[in-house]
Amino acid sequence: MSKLFRGPLTGRHVLIMLSVFFGVVFAANGAFVYFARASWTGVETEDAYRTGLQYNRTLADAEAQKALGWKIAAFELTANEKHQVLTVRLVDANGAPLRGLAIAATVRRPTTDSLDQQVTLREGEDGLYRVALDLPESGQWEVEVIATRGPDRFRAIQRIIAS
Repeated sequence: MSKLFRGPLTGRHVLIMLSVFFGVVFAANGAFVYFARASWTGVETEDAYRTGLQYNRTLADAEAQKALGWKIAAFELTANEKHQVLTVRLVDANGAPLRGLAIAATVRRPTTDSLDQQVTLREGEDGLYRVALDLPESGQWEVEVIATRGPDRFRAIQRIIAS
């Protein structure tokens, strides 16, 4: 078995070994911190304090939406040669398709806000609302749908998988 040092292990050798060990640990931690900060800031809500103050309004909006009885009956992402097509069907409490809605959607990646898209869905003759999407990456996406008709407002968040 070969020895790492010639002669006895001294305090100087121990100091050098500890310095190298902790230097590697600090360098690795510094790299991790740099890449974590560069990829996502960690901010979920820009103005969390004001959003928190609006919480009672959020609860009232949720109750009003529940009273409407609207729900999503179909929600799918299909792909054709050029792009993906997002299709949404909303129905009322009796299951009848809702027509005449203004539907806006925000399509976002759960891990970054640099790829967010604002789109408007158009109503088709079959009562389905569609929009063509150009998603730059495959994987999981989150779609926030906001449908309005007069004073009525419906909001839902769905996850989709783009390929």
